[in-house]
Amino acid sequence: VRRPLEYSMEKLTQVMQWRAEEGAPEMEELIALANGPESAPAAVEDPEKLTKAKAMVTSMNYGSMYWHGFTKDGRPILWIRTNRKPWYPDVDAEVNALIAMADIGIKNMPEGVTDFVCISDSSYPPPPNPTFMVKMLKALVRGYPDRLNMLLS
Repeated sequence: VRRPLEYSMEKLTQVMQWRAEEGAPEMEELIALANGPESAPAAVEDPEKLTKAKAMVTSMNYGSMYWHGFTKDGRPILWIRTNRKPWYPDVDAEVNALIAMADIGIKNMPEGVTDFVCISDSSYPPPPNPTFMVKMLKALVRGYPDRLNMLLS
């Protein structure tokens, strides 16, 4: 889709601002920190960062978010299975895990593919935590406006 340069610049600025506010650039670093020893210098120097990293990795280990398959158009599919999440999830950790998963998926997209589809399976009891669902939607819409081709729930 062709857009005016001013519109594209404004949209890109908004995405970059959102990524900075949410800490998106450091998500891969958090995964490495959580999987390293607790005696590592980075873990000792910033215990709050270690706690955030461990919470995010725990959220990733539920197996509730994963990349699997492609659409007929060749777009990768990010699955979010809310029935695999705890009843009261750590919402911030879950959203951080979503950001990390989306970024990893985007980095590994096949050549020529620029967007993805997200399927949120939220039909099973218990109902998804409303705070998580709102933050998840905001993260996908604000953080990946031109990458998210479709969101199905």
